Amino acid sequence: MPHKTAKNVKLWQDEEEKSKVEEAVEAMKKKKELLKEKAFQMECSPEEVEPIVTVAPAAAAAAKKTIWQRVKHEAVHYYNGFKLLYLEIKIAARLLWQVMNGKILSRRERRQFLRTAADIFRLVPFLVFLLIPFMEFMLPVAIKLFPNMLPSTFEDKSKKEENKKKQLKVKIQMAKFLQDTVEEMAVTAKQKKTQEVVSEFANFFEKIRTKGEQPSNEDILRFSKLFEDQITLDNMSRAQLKAINRLLTLPTIGTNNYLRFQLRMKLRQLRADDLLIQREGVDSLTEQELQSACQARGMRAIGVPAARLRSQLRQWLELHLDEQIPASLLLMSRALYLPENVSKVDQLKETLSQLPETLVEEAEIKICEVSGEKVDNKVRLDVLKKEEQMIAEEKEELLHEEEEKKKKIEAVAAEILEDKAPEIKPTAVEDISQEDWLSIKASLALASERDELEKIKEDRVEYQEELRELATEDEKHILEESLGSLRLGKKVDVMINKIEERLKLIEAEIDDQSTEPRLDADGDGKISLQEMISAVRRLKNAPSEAKCQRIAEMLDQDHDGTLDLDDVEMVVELLSMEDVDLTPEQIRDIVDLLAKESKVRKANEQPMNAKEGGESTQ
Repeated sequence: MPHKTAKNVKLWQDEEEKSKVEEAVEAMKKKKELLKEKAFQMECSPEEVEPIVTVAPAAAAAAKKTIWQRVKHEAVHYYNGFKLLYLEIKIAARLLWQVMNGKILSRRERRQFLRTAADIFRLVPFLVFLLIPFMEFMLPVAIKLFPNMLPSTFEDKSKKEENKKKQLKVKIQMAKFLQDTVEEMAVTAKQKKTQEVVSEFANFFEKIRTKGEQPSNEDILRFSKLFEDQITLDNMSRAQLKAINRLLTLPTIGTNNYLRFQLRMKLRQLRADDLLIQREGVDSLTEQELQSACQARGMRAIGVPAARLRSQLRQWLELHLDEQIPASLLLMSRALYLPENVSKVDQLKETLSQLPETLVEEAEIKICEVSGEKVDNKVRLDVLKKEEQMIAEEKEELLHEEEEKKKKIEAVAAEILEDKAPEIKPTAVEDISQEDWLSIKASLALASERDELEKIKEDRVEYQEELRELATEDEKHILEESLGSLRLGKKVDVMINKIEERLKLIEAEIDDQSTEPRLDADGDGKISLQEMISAVRRLKNAPSEAKCQRIAEMLDQDHDGTLDLDDVEMVVELLSMEDVDLTPEQIRDIVDLLAKESKVRKANEQPMNAKEGGESTQ
């Protein structure tokens, strides 16, 4: 019998792309479900339960402070606030300078850029009226001063047409970044809220770390959900990364960034597999499939009876999908090698007690953002400084790795020079670098500015729907969109309208003047391998034809000579963000993973479409 379907379970990257408003809506829904469950247990209404649930921590926190304590607290708060604003402006300016000089931001740097931009507009909403018009006005000047700001364009473009394309592309990227910033900005409380949720979180961790008092199972499960895979992976130490990679029989040699990338892909694969297994049912798996599934999740599999394998796999699915406990925490609990008689909840408790302080502070910020409570500026400052430290460490690792590569190349060259015996050596196979993936991304993107603009418009529509859903769920009208987010969103809408007008003019000119073949000219969503190679080869400083051929063959999983444009864009988008060296087998695994996620997404959409169709016929 198939396992019950978990509620609101999304694929890994869909969870990663959630806006702060969507997270607030989900938190509100979960709170309502909790109140209903407690009301059912206590045989009363949810309205009668809510004061019991929320007032207790608030009462403890409401100890009256003296005037001096209040003055001192406010002074420290504003001092940390100014320090935070100064540091964020400094970081945002540095990262913006990198972008304008054509440098590629790492995943961590891009997240830091989004966070600082969102926080600057949150702290000083008036800046929206100054910065955005100034940026739009200075755009033509910036393109002339910083010619490397965009990837190299097609060689056969005229200078005038190339300049138009560049300006349009930068405007689209600016609109996309600003919309991402809007989604990164948290909701705010309409009235000053007591810090009850933060107090609960702090009390919970005090219980865990002092070990003087046992927290409830309900609290352990509730607070475990805050440590999402993305922030947990980004804050793991090297020892923890190696332990989990070893548990999953993945390579443990490489930079921290490479180990995190491996785990990120593995967690995406596990999420997609879990959703497929849940849909088909654990009982449908053979014993060999059960062993493989359990082994992939760090569980004992060899020499274990089939009934036990099914039991532990069901338990994993229940925690991961039904309770929505992040897979990274579940794997960390297994990497501790605790005795088997320890319950899963106690394993989670032990795992939480060993999390680094920065990760706990990240979770504290998250819980404040979704509940509309104020985040302590000192906590934000500490997290920002730690993130800057980790960015510096990643850059140092990459530089060290580049130096090691150069030494190996020089050593091989020296051996060839010393060896006087005639020997025919095979031609060296060129590594596929991040720059190569960026070239492919550029060749695809330059042909689809319209698609990029439509995606931004869709994001705006989705965001407005999320705000309406928040207003519906928030019956007491506690939360609202922040002032900075509201003003920035209006500016994005104006930018979209301007880009739309400009794009129509450029599209008309291209239709009248351009003679070059267009990518996916028939609009069926598929391109041939030769079409993709030709598009990439038209770029300045394009990868070699042999390298383009290898990349195209890797992407063509079914070897039919055609590529699905949407699938190619997803793979290229993912790999162009990661500065890691991957083997052809690893790239093929990533293509397989994205195909599996696409299959899960389509399977999830079918019941929804059937339900909508049934409702319309009634």
